[in-house]
Amino acid sequence: MDTFYNYLKIRIDQELPGHPAQLKMAPQPNEGRRTLAPPSDDVKMSSVLILLHDTIEGGRELLLTLRTENLPTHKGQISFPGGRSMDGELAVETALRESEEEVGLNTSEIHILGILTGLYLSNSNNYIYPVVGYIDHRPKLTINPYEVAEAFFVDLDTLLKSDNLKVEEWTIRDKKYKVPYWAIHPETPLWGATAMILSEFLTLYKQFKQEYEPSSDS
Repeated sequence: MDTFYNYLKIRIDQELPGHPAQLKMAPQPNEGRRTLAPPSDDVKMSSVLILLHDTIEGGRELLLTLRTENLPTHKGQISFPGGRSMDGELAVETALRESEEEVGLNTSEIHILGILTGLYLSNSNNYIYPVVGYIDHRPKLTINPYEVAEAFFVDLDTLLKSDNLKVEEWTIRDKKYKVPYWAIHPETPLWGATAMILSEFLTLYKQFKQEYEPSSDS
C-alpha cells in the first residue's frame, strides 16, 4: 500500500471534515442558507464507491459515471458507482455489488480503505454512505447501458484547479440557487450530492498533499 492509501486508511478512522466540507459544494438558495436535515425514520440506505488508482505517469485518478435518463432519480447526472442497499446489506457490500453491476468491476481486486461521512438527501429520503477504495491498476470497465451512459476517470489534481470550479445561478424546484460545480466533463457539470461527497474527500486529499507533498501546487 502506497503512502497516500495508507494515509487515507488511518485518516478515515479519525474525526472527518464532515458536513461543513460537504456543504462547500451544496447548492445554496438565494434566500436563506442551506442546511442538512436529519434522516427520517423511514430513510432508505445507499452506498457509493470512491474508487482510486495510480496512473503510469504518477498521478491519482478516481472513477465517475454519467447516469442514463432511464433511472428514477438523478438521471443524466455525474455520480460515483453505487445505489440502493438490499435488506441486511452492509455499506461496503452495497458499494461493491452496485459497482460490479454498473461498470463490471472485479470487486475482488478492490481494497477498501473506509467510509466517509454519510449524506442524507431529504428530497429522495436517501442516506448515502461513501465507501473509499483503491485498485492496483486502471480497471477495464463493462458498462451496464441501462444505468450508465458513460464511465470515465478524472485526475485528483484536476479537481483542485480553481479554473475547473464554477458557480452559476440555477432554478431548482422553482427556487433560485447558487450552484457550485466542477467543469470536468465536456457536457455535464459535476454537482449535487456527488460534488458534496467529493468535497469531503478532496479535503482529505489536500491535507495529505500539505503534509507529504508540500512543494506541490495545492
